[in-house]
Amino acid sequence: MTSSTTTSRPSMLSFLRDGANLCTFAGLACGMLMMYLAFSGQLALAAAAGLWSGVFDSLDGVIARRSPRRSEALREFGGQLDSLVDAVCGGVAVAVLVLAAGDFHPAFLPVALVTIGAPVLRLAYFNVYGMQADYFIGAPIIYNLLVAATVTLFSPLLSDQGFAVTLAIAAILVATANVLPFRVPKFKGAGLRALVFVLVILSTVLIGISLNE
Repeated sequence: MTSSTTTSRPSMLSFLRDGANLCTFAGLACGMLMMYLAFSGQLALAAAAGLWSGVFDSLDGVIARRSPRRSEALREFGGQLDSLVDAVCGGVAVAVLVLAAGDFHPAFLPVALVTIGAPVLRLAYFNVYGMQADYFIGAPIIYNLLVAATVTLFSPLLSDQGFAVTLAIAAILVATANVLPFRVPKFKGAGLRALVFVLVILSTVLIGISLNE
């Protein structure tokens, strides 16, 4: 019984023959690049890479909805994959950026824990109870990347310590917003296109800042 059940399952790699899942993996690659650049001290570039993970996160759902022949298993797998990648990019990678801004001082470890913990708690909750059709409950994870990038945008105007503290405070505030019970409209249609436009423009500005440092 066990062997027949096991052999009837599709292989893990078979789920990569899907445009939406490949798009999600592209976002994961950007999150990994964000962490690498943060560890290297290239914080503006790290924030720009994080924004691109947000671009791919915004597009994978569009691709999925335009693929009507996706099986139920593929849709469920894609949802779980998207949730895990969101935890990495919007939680772990942002926490690494906060730690790097604080020169990895132990005082920033509690901030990093909150920055990771709130998105993980949020995503686990919605994996159990599901999402609402037209709105989010609490701030979606992409806001964590947007807030971190926006603060990084103004880093040239701040001292190193001032930037680190400002980023830490902003990270705590948006992490708190992740788990608060208020409604946030979902990005759809023109709103989604505007979001992607903002992500791309902001990432371009951050790259320009990095090149001028």
